[in-house]
Parts: sequence; structure tokens; C-alpha cells
Amino acid sequence: MAVHTYAFTSVANVKAYLGISGATYDTLIELFINGCTDWMEQEMGGRRIFDDAVVSNELHDGDWDHTGRCKIFPKRWPINSITSVEYKTGSLSSPTWVAFTTDEYVTDDAAGIMYFTSSLSSMVPNRQNIRITYQGGYTTIPSDLELACIKMVAKEFDKRKSQGVTQESVGGGTVTWNEEVDQEIMQIIRRYRRFF
Repeated sequence: MAVHTYAFTSVANVKAYLGISGATYDTLIELFINGCTDWMEQEMGGRRIFDDAVVSNELHDGDWDHTGRCKIFPKRWPINSITSVEYKTGSLSSPTWVAFTTDEYVTDDAAGIMYFTSSLSSMVPNRQNIRITYQGGYTTIPSDLELACIKMVAKEFDKRKSQGVTQESVGGGTVTWNEEVDQEIMQIIRRYRRFF
């Protein structure tokens, strides 16, 4: 097993947090890192945070409102660079893609929103009529997300031998296992979730 290329943390960072040396638990920690990363991405709406690869021909619904404005939300953000932005003309059965000029749209790169400044009467209306090719995503994992992932992995690691147990005695004290994700971690995840 290996840690996903898009994982939110590394085996070394988790081991440092847990105070573990040696490689005895490396494979298990890799499994927890991959599982926690995938779970966190699902909670963020399936968003791939750490992936700067080029996204080609991503389709969006371009609906202009009554004021002649439109906005779309590329799936990966922040937006790092844009290769092309096109709109569909012609008919649904025989479309042609035409490039927007750079003065026909503006971007909020950090938020990952593209605003279009004017409606185009030649555009095929509504569905899948804007096509973009761009690079988006963090080139390094935000530190708060990495810490959240490390804490989740540590919790899974610590309770691995107590699966199904809600409470146990350790060294004269009692440990109560909370099955839910800590609210602190959920607050971090919500900051990276897109609501629309």
C-alpha cells in the first residue's frame, strides 16, 4: 500500500504527532491516511483539494439572469491558470465551440468563480454550454486541513483495538470513545465545502 498522491498528510507527520518511531505501523497508517483523506473529500462535496493537474473540457451550465450576468463554479479551486473558456453555438445536434475573449469574463481565482460580463445571443441556452480548460487546486495542502487529517488518523489509530467499545479503563482512568467526528474537524472541512 502507498499513500495517495493527493493525500492530506504523510506517514512521517502522523508518526511525529503520535510519537511513533520505526516502521511497524507504516502500512496501517497509510491505510488510515487514505481513508481519512477520501472521507474528508466526500464531506467537501467530492472536491479534490490537492491536485494541480490540467482539467480539460469541463462543462458547465451557463444561465444568464435578467441583468445579463452569469457565473459558473469550476470544480477545482483556487484557479491557478486558465487555458481556454468557450461557449457553445449552433444547434444542440450540431454545436460549435467559440472562445470567449478575455474581456467577456472575470475570475475570482481564490473562490473559484467565473463571472461572465455579457450574454451572447448566439449561445445554445442553458445546459452544458460553457466549456473550460484550466488548472485548479492547491499546490500544497492547507495546514489546517493537514492537521485535521492527522487528528482523524490519530484517533482511528488509537481506537483500532477497541472497535465497537464505547468505554474502557486505561491506567486507572476511563476513556470514552466518541463515534462522531470532532466538531473542530468538521468546522475546518466546512470552510472548504462549496454550497450551491
